[in-house]
Amino acid sequence: MSALSSTSARPLSSALAQLSIDTDARIEPDVRTPPITNPDPHGTLLKFIKHLLSEDHLDANSNLTAIGYELEALLSIYGDDSIKLALTPPSTAVATEASSQALTKSGSQQWSDAVWDAEIGFAPGERIRYEVSLPLWEEGETLEGLDSSATPEIAPTMRVLVSLAPTYPNSSAPQLQLLGKYLGSFAIDAGLFGDITRTYLSAGGAGFTPGDVCVFEGLTHVQSLARDWYAIRLSSGAAREAERNFHLTVSQTHSPEESEDEDVAYLPRPSPRPTFSYTRGPDEVAPTQAMLRVEAGKDHGLKVWVSDEVVDRKSVFLGRAIKVTDEREVPLIVHGVLEDKRAARAAHPAIYAYRVVKNVGGTAQKVYMSDYDDDGESQAGGRLQHLLEILELENVLVIVTRWWGGHRLGADRFKHINRVARDALEIGGFLEDKKTDGKSKKGKK
Repeated sequence: MSALSSTSARPLSSALAQLSIDTDARIEPDVRTPPITNPDPHGTLLKFIKHLLSEDHLDANSNLTAIGYELEALLSIYGDDSIKLALTPPSTAVATEASSQALTKSGSQQWSDAVWDAEIGFAPGERIRYEVSLPLWEEGETLEGLDSSATPEIAPTMRVLVSLAPTYPNSSAPQLQLLGKYLGSFAIDAGLFGDITRTYLSAGGAGFTPGDVCVFEGLTHVQSLARDWYAIRLSSGAAREAERNFHLTVSQTHSPEESEDEDVAYLPRPSPRPTFSYTRGPDEVAPTQAMLRVEAGKDHGLKVWVSDEVVDRKSVFLGRAIKVTDEREVPLIVHGVLEDKRAARAAHPAIYAYRVVKNVGGTAQKVYMSDYDDDGESQAGGRLQHLLEILELENVLVIVTRWWGGHRLGADRFKHINRVARDALEIGGFLEDKKTDGKSKKGKK
């Protein structure tokens, strides 16, 4: 794809001049900032589509025209409020440098200046990203094998992030990612998340033919996967129990130190605590050694590096770090922690976050699978996830256990959670900039 002059972006800049989007936020290299809030997402999307369909792109950037027509079709299928751009505001310096680099590169690995605009958040080399909200099933459809009385009147809504590489649709397939933590009242597991991520990679997924747009086919496949996943959980007979547990979890999200009542008594988790289960379908990609061991009735066999305990006002914090190569290993390891009797008695046995990298080739090269669980300690899992991101760690899971000591710790609890997590990472040798001083590593299985 040939690079266009920077004047090609002026029509989009003029059209979006009225948007009050802050572009002064600093972005560190290779670190993506969270999507910004757009006061008029539908209007911005329409202006972007109009820009993609500009006559200026018909010859030199025909793939942009194809993307524009595809977005128009998706809007007509799913509705005006169903799609919004996922914007990240680059700083002026970063955007200018990125634009300059794109003009000096003639390969097809970069978007040209035709798609770059500092106000809308796209820069050369960035993927076009947008979020699609769609119901698990369409109006009038029924869930196979379920009585209509057991099916919710309104289908739960799922959110899917669509990422398009600069070579789409010429040679690269889209990438789809499921957003959020729940579908209805059921917590999304790593299996569904991974299946959706592999929509265009697995044999039974959506097909991709170079040169043809295929986001709709992928979303249809994702909708089918999520609908079947949801139906299985409804038909298991645990729907009412899941609903009760869901509301119970929400009511216990805030820790006692966040309560306005200084004398509030800490309520332990209900016993027995629910645990993870693991099953693997016949069409699933090859299992890891840890998964095979679990299938054989053994433990996962992965090395678990354990930090020293941190004690503050009788509350105890303990960190664990484990090398993982597949997001499907995460629930197996968490389950192993919950099998430890002492950990299972903790107020928060498994606050965790993971970051797994997949080499997918093409323009993207790498795709990161990352998620977390607060385990009832509000914001704790998200902070662990942020720790892994700023340390730029790959293929690692950190788990922190907290035993409640009866005293409010306030913000100190987050300091202790991050400390024991980092200590476990250092003990396990995950921090390249912190070499051990010759002492033997401390580790437990």
